[in-house]
Amino acid sequence: MAVVTGGSANSLVELYKPQSAPKVLYTWPHLMENGTLAQLQAMDAATGARTWETLWGAGFNNAQRTHHELDRFHLTSANLQHSWPALSLHTGAGGTRMPYAVSFHTHGASCASSIAVRVGGQNGDLEEQSMHRGVAEVIRMAFPDSAFDDGSRITYKWGDCFDGDGPENFVNAASAFSNGIQLEQSFGWITANHDGVQTRGPVVAAAVRSVFDCLSEPADASSAPWYYGNVTSGGTGYHTSGLCPGFIADVDITHAWSAAHAMYPGIQNCPANGGANGRAHVDLYREQTAAGGQKRWYRIGGGRMDYDASCNPTLKVLNTAGIWETNSTLFNPTAADTTVNANQTVRFRAVIRAFKADGTTPLPAFFNVSG
Repeated sequence: MAVVTGGSANSLVELYKPQSAPKVLYTWPHLMENGTLAQLQAMDAATGARTWETLWGAGFNNAQRTHHELDRFHLTSANLQHSWPALSLHTGAGGTRMPYAVSFHTHGASCASSIAVRVGGQNGDLEEQSMHRGVAEVIRMAFPDSAFDDGSRITYKWGDCFDGDGPENFVNAASAFSNGIQLEQSFGWITANHDGVQTRGPVVAAAVRSVFDCLSEPADASSAPWYYGNVTSGGTGYHTSGLCPGFIADVDITHAWSAAHAMYPGIQNCPANGGANGRAHVDLYREQTAAGGQKRWYRIGGGRMDYDASCNPTLKVLNTAGIWETNSTLFNPTAADTTVNANQTVRFRAVIRAFKADGTTPLPAFFNVSG
Protein backbone atom coordinates (compact mmCIF):
# COMPACT_ATOMS: atom_id res chain seq x y z
CA MET A 1 0.00 0.00 0.00
CA ALA A 2 1.11 3.54 -0.65
CA VAL A 3 1.77 5.81 2.31
CA VAL A 4 -0.09 9.03 1.51
CA THR A 5 0.82 10.97 4.64
CA GLY A 6 3.15 10.24 7.58
CA GLY A 7 4.97 6.94 7.72
CA SER A 8 7.64 7.32 10.38
CA ALA A 9 7.42 5.52 13.71
CA ASN A 10 4.86 6.88 16.15
CA SER A 11 3.34 9.29 13.63
CA LEU A 12 0.00 9.74 11.97
CA VAL A 13 -0.15 7.73 8.76
CA GLU A 14 -2.59 7.41 5.85
CA LEU A 15 -2.44 4.32 3.65
CA TYR A 16 -4.23 4.04 0.31
CA LYS A 17 -4.49 1.35 -2.38
CA PRO A 18 -6.87 2.26 -5.21
CA GLN A 19 -7.78 -0.15 -8.01
CA SER A 20 -8.76 0.29 -11.64
CA ALA A 21 -12.47 -0.59 -11.45
CA PRO A 22 -13.55 0.27 -7.90
CA LYS A 23 -16.85 -1.00 -6.55
CA VAL A 24 -16.02 -1.52 -2.86
CA LEU A 25 -14.18 0.79 -0.45
CA TYR A 26 -12.76 -1.00 2.61
CA THR A 27 -11.59 1.29 5.39
CA TRP A 28 -9.80 1.13 8.75
CA PRO A 29 -10.07 4.67 10.18
CA HIS A 30 -8.38 4.02 13.55
CA LEU A 31 -5.32 1.84 13.05
CA MET A 32 -4.30 2.36 16.68
CA GLU A 33 -7.23 0.12 17.64
CA ASN A 34 -5.86 -3.34 18.34
CA GLY A 35 -6.59 -5.91 15.66
CA THR A 36 -7.47 -3.55 12.82
CA LEU A 37 -3.97 -3.22 11.37
CA ALA A 38 -3.73 -7.01 11.07
CA GLN A 39 -6.98 -7.00 9.08
CA LEU A 40 -5.71 -4.33 6.70
CA GLN A 41 -2.38 -6.09 6.22
CA ALA A 42 -4.08 -9.44 5.53
CA MET A 43 -6.42 -7.95 2.94
CA ASP A 44 -3.62 -5.96 1.32
CA ALA A 45 -1.52 -9.11 0.95
CA ALA A 46 -4.39 -10.99 -0.70
CA THR A 47 -5.67 -8.35 -3.12
CA GLY A 48 -4.78 -10.49 -6.12
CA ALA A 49 -7.10 -9.93 -9.09
CA ARG A 50 -9.61 -7.83 -7.15
CA THR A 51 -9.71 -4.80 -9.44
CA TRP A 52 -13.02 -3.80 -7.84
CA GLU A 53 -11.77 -2.94 -4.36
CA THR A 54 -9.97 0.02 -2.84
CA LEU A 55 -8.27 -0.18 0.57
CA TRP A 56 -7.78 2.82 2.88
CA GLY A 57 -6.52 3.09 6.45
CA ALA A 58 -5.32 5.82 8.77
CA GLY A 59 -4.29 6.39 12.34
CA PHE A 60 -1.43 6.51 14.77
CA ASN A 61 0.88 3.94 13.23
CA ASN A 62 2.26 2.13 16.28
CA ALA A 63 -0.95 0.05 16.38
CA GLN A 64 -1.15 0.20 20.17
CA ARG A 65 -4.51 0.98 21.71
CA THR A 66 -4.06 3.29 24.71
CA HIS A 67 -6.43 5.83 26.17
CA HIS A 68 -3.87 8.58 25.58
CA GLU A 69 -3.62 7.92 21.85
CA LEU A 70 -7.33 7.29 21.39
CA ASP A 71 -8.13 10.61 23.04
CA ARG A 72 -5.64 12.48 20.85
CA PHE A 73 -6.07 10.79 17.48
CA HIS A 74 -9.48 9.12 17.47
CA LEU A 75 -11.36 11.29 14.99
CA THR A 76 -15.04 10.39 14.95
CA SER A 77 -16.58 8.88 11.84
CA ALA A 78 -18.54 12.10 11.37
CA ASN A 79 -15.34 14.18 11.30
CA LEU A 80 -13.22 11.82 9.22
CA GLN A 81 -14.52 12.37 5.71
CA HIS A 82 -12.73 15.73 5.24
CA SER A 83 -9.73 14.96 7.46
CA TRP A 84 -7.62 12.73 5.19
CA PRO A 85 -6.59 13.54 1.60
CA ALA A 86 -7.15 10.09 0.08
CA LEU A 87 -10.43 9.47 1.90
CA SER A 88 -11.81 12.82 0.77
CA LEU A 89 -11.45 11.59 -2.83
CA HIS A 90 -14.47 9.41 -2.09
CA THR A 91 -16.41 11.46 0.46
CA GLY A 92 -15.86 15.10 -0.49
CA ALA A 93 -17.78 17.24 -2.97
CA GLY A 94 -17.58 15.55 -6.36
CA GLY A 95 -15.90 12.52 -4.80
CA THR A 96 -15.84 9.11 -6.48
CA ARG A 97 -18.45 7.25 -4.47
CA MET A 98 -18.75 3.51 -4.80
CA PRO A 99 -21.72 1.11 -4.68
CA TYR A 100 -20.40 -0.37 -1.41
CA ALA A 101 -18.31 0.94 1.49
CA VAL A 102 -17.22 -0.84 4.67
CA SER A 103 -15.48 0.46 7.80
CA PHE A 104 -13.74 -1.74 10.39
CA HIS A 105 -13.63 -0.49 14.00
CA THR A 106 -13.03 -2.05 17.42
CA HIS A 107 -14.93 -1.35 20.61
CA GLY A 108 -14.02 -1.68 24.25
CA ALA A 109 -16.13 -0.87 27.28
CA SER A 110 -18.36 1.36 25.14
CA CYS A 111 -20.29 -1.71 23.93
CA ALA A 112 -21.46 -4.89 25.64
CA SER A 113 -18.60 -7.33 26.14
CA SER A 114 -20.72 -10.10 24.59
CA ILE A 115 -20.67 -8.39 21.17
CA ALA A 116 -17.92 -10.04 19.13
CA VAL A 117 -18.93 -8.21 15.94
CA ARG A 118 -21.79 -5.79 15.38
CA VAL A 119 -22.83 -5.07 11.77
CA GLY A 120 -24.29 -1.56 11.44
CA GLY A 121 -24.54 1.36 9.05
CA GLN A 122 -27.13 3.65 7.54
CA ASN A 123 -30.76 2.42 7.58
CA GLY A 124 -29.86 -0.76 9.42
CA ASP A 125 -33.21 -0.71 11.18
CA LEU A 126 -35.09 -0.33 7.91
CA GLU A 127 -34.42 -1.43 4.33
CA GLU A 128 -30.77 -2.33 4.93
CA GLN A 129 -31.47 -4.77 7.76
CA SER A 130 -31.48 -7.75 5.40
CA MET A 131 -28.05 -6.75 4.08
CA HIS A 132 -26.67 -6.34 7.58
CA ARG A 133 -28.10 -9.72 8.56
CA GLY A 134 -26.53 -11.34 5.50
CA VAL A 135 -23.08 -9.97 6.34
CA ALA A 136 -23.49 -11.09 9.95
CA GLU A 137 -24.46 -14.58 8.81
CA VAL A 138 -21.42 -14.98 6.59
CA ILE A 139 -19.15 -13.85 9.45
CA ARG A 140 -20.88 -16.28 11.82
CA MET A 141 -20.43 -19.19 9.42
CA ALA A 142 -16.70 -18.50 9.17
CA PHE A 143 -16.24 -19.66 12.76
CA PRO A 144 -16.96 -22.90 14.61
CA ASP A 145 -19.65 -22.87 17.30
CA SER A 146 -16.92 -23.18 19.91
CA ALA A 147 -15.81 -19.61 19.18
CA PHE A 148 -19.01 -18.47 20.88
CA ASP A 149 -18.96 -20.76 23.92
CA ASP A 150 -18.10 -17.74 26.06
CA GLY A 151 -21.46 -16.12 25.20
CA SER A 152 -20.08 -13.79 22.54
CA ARG A 153 -22.20 -13.19 19.47
CA ILE A 154 -22.33 -11.75 15.97
CA THR A 155 -25.20 -9.27 15.83
CA TYR A 156 -26.88 -6.66 13.66
CA LYS A 157 -29.35 -5.50 16.33
CA TRP A 158 -30.28 -1.84 16.07
CA GLY A 159 -29.20 0.13 19.13
CA ASP A 160 -26.79 -2.66 20.11
CA CYS A 161 -23.42 -0.84 20.22
CA PHE A 162 -22.78 2.00 17.74
CA ASP A 163 -25.33 2.11 14.92
CA GLY A 164 -23.19 4.02 12.41
CA ASP A 165 -26.33 5.43 10.86
CA GLY A 166 -25.54 9.14 10.49
CA PRO A 167 -25.44 10.57 6.96
CA GLU A 168 -22.29 12.44 8.01
CA ASN A 169 -20.57 9.13 8.84
CA PHE A 170 -17.81 8.86 6.25
CA VAL A 171 -18.67 5.26 5.34
CA ASN A 172 -22.21 6.31 4.40
CA ALA A 173 -20.94 9.39 2.56
CA ALA A 174 -18.59 7.18 0.53
CA SER A 175 -21.43 4.99 -0.75
CA ALA A 176 -23.31 6.01 -3.88
CA PHE A 177 -26.44 4.72 -2.15
CA SER A 178 -25.59 6.41 1.22
CA ASN A 179 -25.71 3.00 2.91
CA GLY A 180 -22.30 1.95 4.16
CA ILE A 181 -21.50 -0.97 6.44
CA GLN A 182 -19.90 -0.18 9.82
CA LEU A 183 -18.39 -3.05 11.82
CA GLU A 184 -17.81 -2.69 15.55
CA GLN A 185 -15.56 -5.51 16.76
CA SER A 186 -14.47 -6.52 20.23
CA PHE A 187 -10.70 -6.03 20.16
CA GLY A 188 -10.32 -8.81 22.73
CA TRP A 189 -12.32 -11.22 20.57
CA ILE A 190 -10.72 -10.43 17.19
CA THR A 191 -7.17 -10.57 18.59
CA ALA A 192 -7.75 -14.02 20.10
CA ASN A 193 -6.22 -17.05 18.41
CA HIS A 194 -8.28 -18.63 15.64
CA ASP A 195 -6.41 -21.70 14.45
CA GLY A 196 -2.84 -21.41 15.68
CA VAL A 197 -1.86 -19.57 12.50
CA GLN A 198 -3.87 -16.38 12.63
CA THR A 199 -6.11 -14.39 14.93
CA ARG A 200 -9.85 -13.99 14.39
CA GLY A 201 -9.61 -10.47 12.94
CA PRO A 202 -8.35 -11.45 9.48
CA VAL A 203 -10.99 -14.23 9.36
CA VAL A 204 -13.73 -11.64 9.97
CA ALA A 205 -12.26 -9.41 7.25
CA ALA A 206 -12.03 -12.31 4.77
CA ALA A 207 -15.66 -13.28 5.43
CA VAL A 208 -16.85 -9.71 4.82
CA ARG A 209 -14.70 -9.48 1.70
CA SER A 210 -16.27 -12.67 0.35
CA VAL A 211 -19.73 -11.05 0.46
CA PHE A 212 -18.61 -8.24 -1.83
CA ASP A 213 -16.47 -10.49 -4.02
CA CYS A 214 -19.71 -12.30 -4.82
CA LEU A 215 -21.40 -8.99 -5.69
CA SER A 216 -18.51 -7.72 -7.81
CA GLU A 217 -17.71 -10.75 -9.95
CA PRO A 218 -19.81 -11.67 -13.00
CA ALA A 219 -22.32 -14.48 -12.70
CA ASP A 220 -21.21 -18.10 -13.04
CA ALA A 221 -24.46 -18.74 -14.95
CA SER A 222 -27.42 -16.62 -16.06
CA SER A 223 -30.73 -16.79 -17.89
CA ALA A 224 -32.00 -14.60 -20.71
CA PRO A 225 -34.94 -12.24 -20.01
CA TRP A 226 -38.21 -14.15 -19.66
CA TYR A 227 -41.15 -14.29 -17.26
CA TYR A 228 -39.40 -17.01 -15.25
CA GLY A 229 -35.86 -18.34 -14.99
CA ASN A 230 -33.91 -21.36 -13.85
CA VAL A 231 -30.12 -21.55 -13.52
CA THR A 232 -27.97 -24.48 -12.38
CA SER A 233 -24.27 -24.79 -11.69
CA GLY A 234 -24.06 -28.26 -13.23
CA GLY A 235 -21.04 -29.05 -11.08
CA THR A 236 -18.81 -27.42 -8.48
CA GLY A 237 -16.35 -25.61 -10.73
CA TYR A 238 -17.81 -22.33 -9.49
CA HIS A 239 -16.07 -22.91 -6.16
CA THR A 240 -12.61 -22.43 -7.63
CA SER A 241 -13.25 -20.52 -10.86
CA GLY A 242 -13.32 -17.10 -9.22
CA LEU A 243 -12.81 -15.31 -5.92
CA CYS A 244 -16.41 -15.75 -4.77
CA PRO A 245 -16.68 -19.07 -2.89
CA GLY A 246 -20.35 -19.46 -3.86
CA PHE A 247 -22.34 -20.12 -7.03
CA ILE A 248 -23.39 -16.77 -8.56
CA ALA A 249 -26.64 -17.05 -10.51
CA ASP A 250 -28.32 -14.14 -12.32
CA VAL A 251 -31.91 -14.32 -13.59
CA ASP A 252 -33.50 -11.57 -15.70
CA ILE A 253 -37.28 -11.33 -15.41
CA THR A 254 -39.42 -9.43 -17.93
CA HIS A 255 -43.00 -9.69 -19.15
CA ALA A 256 -46.05 -7.67 -20.17
CA TRP A 257 -47.83 -7.74 -16.83
CA SER A 258 -46.99 -6.91 -13.22
CA ALA A 259 -46.35 -9.85 -10.89
CA ALA A 260 -44.41 -11.01 -7.85
CA HIS A 261 -42.12 -14.01 -8.20
CA ALA A 262 -41.35 -16.78 -5.73
CA MET A 263 -37.68 -17.77 -5.49
CA TYR A 264 -36.23 -21.21 -4.88
CA PRO A 265 -32.45 -21.60 -4.34
CA GLY A 266 -30.45 -24.45 -2.86
CA ILE A 267 -28.54 -27.67 -3.49
CA GLN A 268 -29.08 -29.02 -6.99
CA ASN A 269 -30.47 -32.58 -7.14
CA CYS A 270 -29.76 -33.01 -3.46
CA PRO A 271 -30.20 -36.80 -3.11
CA ALA A 272 -28.23 -37.67 -6.24
CA ASN A 273 -25.40 -35.28 -5.43
CA GLY A 274 -24.91 -36.45 -1.85
CA GLY A 275 -26.54 -33.43 -0.24
CA ALA A 276 -28.26 -35.36 2.57
CA ASN A 277 -27.57 -33.60 5.90
CA GLY A 278 -25.79 -30.90 3.93
CA ARG A 279 -26.06 -27.15 4.32
CA ALA A 280 -26.24 -24.09 2.11
CA HIS A 281 -26.10 -20.39 2.76
CA VAL A 282 -28.07 -18.22 0.35
CA ASP A 283 -28.09 -14.49 -0.36
CA LEU A 284 -30.86 -13.15 -2.62
CA TYR A 285 -30.47 -9.75 -4.29
CA ARG A 286 -32.27 -7.37 -6.61
CA GLU A 287 -30.29 -5.00 -8.81
CA GLN A 288 -30.72 -1.29 -8.07
CA THR A 289 -29.55 1.83 -9.91
CA ALA A 290 -28.59 5.06 -8.15
CA ALA A 291 -29.37 8.55 -9.45
CA GLY A 292 -25.83 8.80 -10.86
CA GLY A 293 -26.19 5.54 -12.78
CA GLN A 294 -24.17 3.28 -10.46
CA LYS A 295 -25.60 -0.15 -9.80
CA ARG A 296 -25.57 -2.29 -6.68
CA TRP A 297 -27.11 -5.50 -5.42
CA TYR A 298 -29.78 -4.85 -2.80
CA ARG A 299 -30.28 -7.86 -0.51
CA ILE A 300 -33.91 -8.96 -0.31
CA GLY A 301 -33.67 -12.31 1.49
CA GLY A 302 -31.73 -15.43 2.26
CA GLY A 303 -30.20 -17.31 5.15
CA ARG A 304 -29.12 -20.83 5.98
CA MET A 305 -30.67 -23.99 4.58
CA ASP A 306 -30.16 -27.10 6.74
CA TYR A 307 -30.97 -30.32 4.87
CA ASP A 308 -32.06 -33.47 6.68
CA ALA A 309 -31.30 -37.08 5.71
CA SER A 310 -34.13 -36.98 3.17
CA CYS A 311 -32.89 -33.68 1.68
CA ASN A 312 -35.74 -31.63 3.10
CA PRO A 313 -34.46 -28.10 3.85
CA THR A 314 -35.19 -26.04 6.96
CA LEU A 315 -34.89 -22.30 6.39
CA LYS A 316 -33.01 -20.38 9.09
CA VAL A 317 -31.75 -16.85 9.70
CA LEU A 318 -29.40 -15.37 12.28
CA ASN A 319 -31.53 -13.47 14.78
CA THR A 320 -30.52 -10.30 16.61
CA ALA A 321 -29.30 -12.39 19.56
CA GLY A 322 -26.77 -14.08 17.27
CA ILE A 323 -28.64 -17.41 17.23
CA TRP A 324 -29.83 -19.36 14.20
CA GLU A 325 -33.62 -19.59 14.26
CA THR A 326 -36.09 -21.25 11.92
CA ASN A 327 -37.77 -18.38 10.09
CA SER A 328 -39.02 -18.81 6.53
CA THR A 329 -40.66 -15.35 6.65
CA LEU A 330 -37.37 -13.49 6.95
CA PHE A 331 -35.62 -15.94 4.63
CA ASN A 332 -38.05 -15.44 1.75
CA PRO A 333 -38.22 -12.05 -0.02
CA THR A 334 -41.42 -10.02 0.24
CA ALA A 335 -43.80 -9.65 -2.70
CA ALA A 336 -42.77 -5.99 -2.98
CA ASP A 337 -39.12 -6.95 -3.40
CA THR A 338 -39.85 -9.56 -6.08
CA THR A 339 -42.48 -7.66 -8.08
CA VAL A 340 -41.59 -6.86 -11.67
CA ASN A 341 -43.84 -4.25 -13.26
CA ALA A 342 -45.32 -4.51 -16.74
CA ASN A 343 -42.74 -4.12 -19.53
CA GLN A 344 -39.94 -3.84 -16.98
CA THR A 345 -36.81 -6.00 -16.82
CA VAL A 346 -35.32 -6.74 -13.40
CA ARG A 347 -32.18 -8.73 -12.66
CA PHE A 348 -32.07 -10.92 -9.57
CA ARG A 349 -28.95 -12.57 -8.18
CA ALA A 350 -28.52 -15.54 -5.87
CA VAL A 351 -25.22 -16.40 -4.20
CA ILE A 352 -25.33 -19.99 -2.95
CA ARG A 353 -22.62 -21.58 -0.81
CA ALA A 354 -23.59 -25.26 -0.80
CA PHE A 355 -21.73 -28.01 1.06
CA LYS A 356 -22.01 -31.65 2.01
CA ALA A 357 -22.52 -32.70 5.62
CA ASP A 358 -18.77 -32.29 6.27
CA GLY A 359 -19.20 -28.53 5.77
CA THR A 360 -16.27 -28.24 3.35
CA THR A 361 -17.03 -30.29 0.21
CA PRO A 362 -18.90 -28.05 -2.28
CA LEU A 363 -22.06 -29.21 -4.02
CA PRO A 364 -23.86 -28.20 -7.23
CA ALA A 365 -26.46 -25.45 -6.71
CA PHE A 366 -29.50 -23.99 -8.45
CA PHE A 367 -31.63 -20.83 -8.52
CA ASN A 368 -35.20 -20.78 -9.76
CA VAL A 369 -37.47 -17.74 -10.14
CA SER A 370 -41.05 -18.80 -10.82
CA GLY A 371 -43.33 -17.26 -13.42
